[in-house]
Amino acid sequence: MPAYPRPDIRRQHASRVNRMSLYGVASHHNHVDVGRIREGTDVRTTIMLRNIPNKVDQAMLKRIVDDSSWGKYDFMYLRIDFANDCNVGYAFINFVDPLDIIDYSLSTRAATSAIQGKDCLVQKFRNSSVMLEAAHYRPKLFYTSNGPVPKLAGQEEPFPQPDNQSKMKRSCENAEHVGLFTPNAGQHFRDEQRRRRSQYDRGTRLAALEEHEFETANESYMHYSR
Repeated sequence: MPAYPRPDIRRQHASRVNRMSLYGVASHHNHVDVGRIREGTDVRTTIMLRNIPNKVDQAMLKRIVDDSSWGKYDFMYLRIDFANDCNVGYAFINFVDPLDIIDYSLSTRAATSAIQGKDCLVQKFRNSSVMLEAAHYRPKLFYTSNGPVPKLAGQEEPFPQPDNQSKMKRSCENAEHVGLFTPNAGQHFRDEQRRRRSQYDRGTRLAALEEHEFETANESYMHYSR
């Protein structure tokens, strides 16, 4: 019989321990630290809410968040699984001021997001095919109480239109390739969409896993590059 090489158990174990160590560092760095926020040493404003009951929709989530944070946040995105129209258990919210996170984070399980700030969030999603879906699938912007139009605080603000048709087309191609389009979305792109796919910005179970890996990798990088 041919002799097959034996797996290097020590190397596998070391790799596994290293991944666990990095995850621990990332989890700690990802934690909402109320003390550091109060001191002004943590100025991040975007949080990721976890363990959201999957029957909660975006309107319900907004009502829940508004109980403590009305007019204090300008972005919300609850990821939805198109297969069953339920959320996948997490959402992103961007607060205007880091101090605004404190009241909300005390009553929920929250972590800081790798993508930070309204401008970065808008740039991430404005050229995504998710913006062609029905309104309840899309990220939302909101007017704030200390913004230029305080009388509109809490109301939805128009999301900027796509500014890169190549990116939008690519995003649509990717979504079409794995059959993630709903019947009413992206019809005018369909004829030219049949290639590859990255599931990062779509609402699927795989996207949830990729989001977790993305968060862990980015938070580890941020920690070691400081």
